[in-house]
Amino acid sequence: MTCNNILSRSCFVLVGLVATAMLPGRPAQAQPLEVRRLVVRADEAFELGQGAWDVKLDRGGAVTLYDHVLVEDDAPGVGGDAEWMQADNKSPATELGGGTQIKKVLHVERPAAREVRLCLPAAVSIRINGRPLDTSGLLSDGGPYPYPPVPPGLLKPGDNEIVLCCPAGAPRAIKYAPPEDILRNAPDRRGRPPRSFQSLDGGQTWQAIRGEYLVRLHLVQFVPQGHFISPVLDLGQAGEQPNVAGTRRVPSAVPQVSGTRRVPSAVPYSASVDGTRRVPDTLARPVGGYAEQYDPLGLPLVVRSVALRADAELPAGTAVELAVRTGTSPVYEPQRWSDWRPAGAALAAGHRYLQWQATLRSSDPLATPRLRGVAVEAQLLRPAAPPWAAGLRVVACHNEQIRYTSMPFEYEDPRHPRMVALRRKYNLDAVVAPATSETERLVRLRDWVAHQWQYQPPAKDYPAWDADEILRRKIGFCVQYAIVMMQAAVSLGHQARFVFGHNPGGTYEGGHECCEVWSNEHAKWVFYDVHQNWHYVDPRSQVPMNLLEVHDLVMKTYYAGRPVTLANRPHERLPTDGIAICYGRSMAPGMPAENCASHYAGGRYTAPTRWLFVNCVPRNNFYAHAYPQPKQQGCEWWAWSGYWCWQDAQTPTQWLFGRFTGRRSDLDWTLNQVHFAATVTDRPGELAVQMGTVTPYFQTFRVCMDGQGWQDSPRAFTWPLHTGRNRLEMRVRNTAGVEGPPSFLEVDRPQM
Repeated sequence: MTCNNILSRSCFVLVGLVATAMLPGRPAQAQPLEVRRLVVRADEAFELGQGAWDVKLDRGGAVTLYDHVLVEDDAPGVGGDAEWMQADNKSPATELGGGTQIKKVLHVERPAAREVRLCLPAAVSIRINGRPLDTSGLLSDGGPYPYPPVPPGLLKPGDNEIVLCCPAGAPRAIKYAPPEDILRNAPDRRGRPPRSFQSLDGGQTWQAIRGEYLVRLHLVQFVPQGHFISPVLDLGQAGEQPNVAGTRRVPSAVPQVSGTRRVPSAVPYSASVDGTRRVPDTLARPVGGYAEQYDPLGLPLVVRSVALRADAELPAGTAVELAVRTGTSPVYEPQRWSDWRPAGAALAAGHRYLQWQATLRSSDPLATPRLRGVAVEAQLLRPAAPPWAAGLRVVACHNEQIRYTSMPFEYEDPRHPRMVALRRKYNLDAVVAPATSETERLVRLRDWVAHQWQYQPPAKDYPAWDADEILRRKIGFCVQYAIVMMQAAVSLGHQARFVFGHNPGGTYEGGHECCEVWSNEHAKWVFYDVHQNWHYVDPRSQVPMNLLEVHDLVMKTYYAGRPVTLANRPHERLPTDGIAICYGRSMAPGMPAENCASHYAGGRYTAPTRWLFVNCVPRNNFYAHAYPQPKQQGCEWWAWSGYWCWQDAQTPTQWLFGRFTGRRSDLDWTLNQVHFAATVTDRPGELAVQMGTVTPYFQTFRVCMDGQGWQDSPRAFTWPLHTGRNRLEMRVRNTAGVEGPPSFLEVDRPQM
């Protein structure tokens, strides 16, 4: 159903779904009808849902269409041009000057935009579609403005000609990507007509070059379509939930034990009049500032109908469409969930879990719908609790929460033959064997990688994204240290990713490539600077930090309340209470070496200035598929367009790129977690348990009942309760034998 009203700025959509499921042996007409209401705020659904594609969150908390379009032909194949690279290893280039000019043809589907930037080298004369672009007065601290704004009126639908020349002053080199390098990363571009041309006679005649110039247009305009998926909504959870899927703000006074709120044992299961236990303030581990108000025990139920109501602002030419899918498991799994159906279709029998998908559309690049939220109202038949469950008490509950990335991240299989060979050849198990914790294993691995060769940038024959080749050649700079750490960690069963960033205004801290590894111990990604051989920790908790947390600290320390500009750049590192550094193999913060004296001042560690921009390569499976990959990563100011780039409300736009996200879960997603649901059955003393997970190269679920040892388990099983305290622990194991963090449930069953 489409929500579209040209005359109104708000629209509500009411859609109904009818379920035909009935509980065996429990006549529906004998039970009172219960109305279940959830108001799902768009900002919470956007952040905590299963992903968001070509949509973004605006500063008012509404979801809108994504508004960045990068027009380029060179990005898959452009290479490096660092001064230390030898000529046969540098990206080819054309030098402008005298009568030499270049022409780039860029195809623009929709030229209307709120802002347009031209991406090219500085200090050149520019003509767009025959009209000069005035760049006078556009200066930065480093010289002429490198990304000049373009009046949208200079552009036209279809092909646009951009001519560059250097009639006076120092010549300028324009890099280009050879066709073989473009097609190696993007074979789908084969057959495209050439769009880069060179003139040696001042523009009188033109010849196509063999490749594509690094000249791009970045348009700030709304894309035609985008969508996002809500979290899983459990229609059987009791009580009205004002936010998303039972989430609520966590009061600061709530006591936490390892991230788990203890449930008062005095709350009886038979407390509610409708037979459903309502456990006040039962919290799981906080996620992104929120925690789930979770009733760990449920009852079978019948969903009679569901109505969805979307709250949206709809300018002319825009629309919002809703679709739903339902399932029988608390975590989305294709085999246990329906396909997407138009709002209004019937619910499948027995499905108590629901997700909605909102698709936003616009025919106008300057207009977007604004979705503020979706209200869900379900009519349920909830049977009374069976007599045997009347005295059940939940003593403690910790239900791991799964956060999803929108990034199409591709994981390497730790059992890939080359991964197995890497682990065996370099005896990596012995490297980490002395460790007493998972974090110490990874610290020892980082320290080992950091000592395998002396820092030396590859002046020629840039190495492949292959840890074995790098370790054999014993040459490389921060890029190669990060690649070896990433692949070595994966070979040991720990998923890892390649991250990098920079701050053009940071003092003595240019661009840098590093690695993050998923920590089962801390249930988060952990940042390791492998070349420098350190990691950051929170001084209060000693928990390792990830790069997004370090970015937040940089913004707070150096830019709080001020715009992020070169004029406001940090000129020195400042002390902070928000960070500490562990060097080498140390698991505790230590004093820096003499060459790192700026890390410590006045009894406190100082905040790095580098991590204004944070970017991620969306794959680590370079053994399974060598390409696509950035060409000569780190040998230039990065130009590959495949990165996912962090951009919050304060972070400036990196105009060379086209894929930005301010959705925290996109960089802070979780792995190897178990999320479960436990349901009371009619059989005395039995709970039906379902588990779900997102685990790369999943092998099996594991359960432990009453501390009697871990055993492999199917995803759904029956848990028999004995009189007294019962404890169930659940976790996963991947194909490399690495186990995830446990979820658990403790239930007290009184003597009957």
